[in-house]
Amino acid sequence: MPLRHRRPDDYKYDVFVSFAMEDHDALAGPLVQELRDAGLRVWFAPHNVGYGESLTARVEEGLAQSRFLVAVLSKRAFAKKWVKAEIRSMLARELDLGSDHVIPVLFGITHAEVQRELPLLAQKLSIDAKIGVEAVSNAIMNAVSTKSARSSEGRALRASVAVVERNGQFLVVRRVKEEMSLRWAFPAGIVRPSEESRQAAVRETEDETGITCRIVRKIGRRVHPETRTTLIYWLCKWTGGKGEVRAPKELAEVKWVTGREALQLFTSDVYPPIKKLLKRRQSIRREPVAGRQAQRHV
Repeated sequence: MPLRHRRPDDYKYDVFVSFAMEDHDALAGPLVQELRDAGLRVWFAPHNVGYGESLTARVEEGLAQSRFLVAVLSKRAFAKKWVKAEIRSMLARELDLGSDHVIPVLFGITHAEVQRELPLLAQKLSIDAKIGVEAVSNAIMNAVSTKSARSSEGRALRASVAVVERNGQFLVVRRVKEEMSLRWAFPAGIVRPSEESRQAAVRETEDETGITCRIVRKIGRRVHPETRTTLIYWLCKWTGGKGEVRAPKELAEVKWVTGREALQLFTSDVYPPIKKLLKRRQSIRREPVAGRQAQRHV
């Protein structure tokens, strides 16, 4: 199919990541994991080239099947001929299509150095790796993800999900209105432009249920298969509060359940790392229900 007539779905990969192997552990590897957790299809040399295969042939194939090229730019990368070749190949596509397909990520270099090495690339708005891997991933997602849910201002929507645990039980809420096939869920809310996703998880939990918590670790991130919103999941530890409905227009019920009961309540697709976490926890007694109606939902 001619490039000019290809739709996003016609590509096998969303992004091709071009980098120097010396930058793998510090940035490229973690960035690829973030992008894949978010639901993007990523071509990445260590994972997409098999033993005995021609690297050149696989790279050319990967470039042709990728919508965008994420160029991790560093002094090490500029010393590699193949990195420059990959970038120039995608820049040539841009000239043919008349649209942007290269996303530069600066890793320990300045704009002036990019101007000196690849002048055409220097004309593009770049992402500085100093902002952190998650923020770099979010910026790439905003540029690439045409299928994700978007706000009225056109921004790709991101929601933070709080998986709050207390003594082996998990905090769940029942929505007043079912969203797609989702009625029962963990506390969650849209990440505001001025806050980090971890802050949103803590804020939304307290605003919706009166429960205070602290972040333990990040579980993962994905694009939800039904709502198409980018979801960032955080494991949280309960620090206070009994649990009550504080947003009656949104929530009908709040309660603590075992991992097994949570899996029975969730009618929508369950993120695999969440399912694994819930199955690991032993079943213990359930806490009293808070809400309009104390119903048994198992």
